[in-house]
Amino acid sequence: MYPAGVVGALATVSRTVSSGLVRAAVVLALLAASAVARAADDPILITLNEVKTHYRKHEIGEAAAALRRLNELAAAPEFAVARDRLIPVLSFYTGAIQFELRDEAGARLALERYFGLQPGATLDPGLYPKPFVKFFERVKKELADADRLAAPPSSPGSIEGGVLPSFAEFALDEEAADAMDRDPAWGSGPVRFLFVADDARRWKSAADEDARRRFQQEFWARRDPTPATPGNELRREFARRVQFANGRFSTETQRGAESDRGRVFILLGPPNYAGRSRIEQAEEGVSRATDDFTPRAAGLANPTQGSRSTRTTRLEPGSSRLDTGEKKGSREVWYYRSDRLAKELPFKELRFEFQTKAGYGIGVMQKDAVNLSVLSRMADLIALPK
Repeated sequence: MYPAGVVGALATVSRTVSSGLVRAAVVLALLAASAVARAADDPILITLNEVKTHYRKHEIGEAAAALRRLNELAAAPEFAVARDRLIPVLSFYTGAIQFELRDEAGARLALERYFGLQPGATLDPGLYPKPFVKFFERVKKELADADRLAAPPSSPGSIEGGVLPSFAEFALDEEAADAMDRDPAWGSGPVRFLFVADDARRWKSAADEDARRRFQQEFWARRDPTPATPGNELRREFARRVQFANGRFSTETQRGAESDRGRVFILLGPPNYAGRSRIEQAEEGVSRATDDFTPRAAGLANPTQGSRSTRTTRLEPGSSRLDTGEKKGSREVWYYRSDRLAKELPFKELRFEFQTKAGYGIGVMQKDAVNLSVLSRMADLIALPK
């Protein structure tokens, strides 16, 4: 028998979301029941219910605020277990709320992400506004058509947008790569982004140089995609990405490979597209759902295409300079299309946003439950090469 709080949560969910979301919410509710004494005390369920309640009453501003809180909760380390199960719900309500806010570009991106997770999802037309139901079905059909007319993959290592140089021509410094593993602080450097399970504990408990060397040998051997061949291709690619990140993202106080952009680059590799725009003084201190240089799913040839038309001024590639006056900082956005993502990741496109503002930091990744889940998942996938 489920606790009464869980039964109530499931009843509410079943009346307000699609069948695909019901399954995701059921798993989430059951997970919450095992983690807390009473489901009604779980902040994830409480906040999710606030989102649904405000949306149902057409209190869109309040629904958007509750959705931001839900995303922040899902991004918190203590809710990492629930994060993957919450992603479809977050994606769906982001799309629904963005549509009500007349941001069709943002709504489309969210629904594209949702359909990547729930490809057969349907809506009960009696529970949602008719314009959104039509939009939902249109996006679903367009995605199905796009699958049949998919754009060809980008050239390996190329990065469109003019912000980052091509990774294809970046050459590895073999001597520097070998020196990385000899660094006594190896385990606290960028390799920690690849750590899974108890790797960090095992590294810290290595008593001497021999123990640390044995750990490194085992660590890389487990991640060797072709053990029968000489060398370790993954280790080499890791060192290459680290060196690229150090060369592009380093600041006076932090090595580029240990920055937020470095972590994403190390785990996912070069994005298909990287764009940069200014953050205006009038903007809220939160991440925008879309930018007017957003590339569409069918290709990246026209980065200014979209349903909104607002002025964007590009910074020079590689610049982290902040303007004064009306300008507040800069926003750098990376897009990964499916041809750059591991086949185990069910997304047609992923978006990472990094903000640079005085008193805030340089290239600070905007926390997103989906992206944090992807980065964690990539570390697991790298640890289990096929």
